[in-house]
Amino acid sequence: TLNARGSTLTFNGASAGTLFTRSGTFTAGTSTIAFNNTASATLTSGTFQTTNAFNNLSIGPASGTPTLTFGAGFITVNSNFDLNPTGGSTTLIVNMSTVITVTGTTTINTADTSTPTSTLDTTASNYQLTTGTLAIKTGGTLTANGSSIIITGTDAAFTNSSGTFTYGTSTV
Repeated sequence: TLNARGSTLTFNGASAGTLFTRSGTFTAGTSTIAFNNTASATLTSGTFQTTNAFNNLSIGPASGTPTLTFGAGFITVNSNFDLNPTGGSTTLIVNMSTVITVTGTTTINTADTSTPTSTLDTTASNYQLTTGTLAIKTGGTLTANGSSIIITGTDAAFTNSSGTFTYGTSTV
């Protein structure tokens, strides 16, 4: 059992392999889980939804060109999901290997600058992304392929401030 309460749990380093495996109970509380890995790796193993959902989820390496991939278990984020690389020349790619549901805002490239850059890719398997609001900022890319992108918010639910939305054959 891991009860994160209001903590920030940070996964730093340059490790390959799987960074966070849930095989028991995970209680997020009001926590933030931050993946700051600078090497390519699998982010999760296991399902993170309902009582085991994330609260805030941030992916923000400080350097490198990591490709980080979610494992096969469904992912729910009860607050915000941010792709937030912090190093000036960092190129972050996050591949979805599962359905992701975000209650709050999904922000791609929170720095809102041309460098660093970040991409959220639904992959050729066309995994669905559901989010309250979606913000693609400068230096950010959403590659939707043939996925369903569901935005549940009502007021300014989608913003694109000079980011890139590659919609392919997706449905929004």
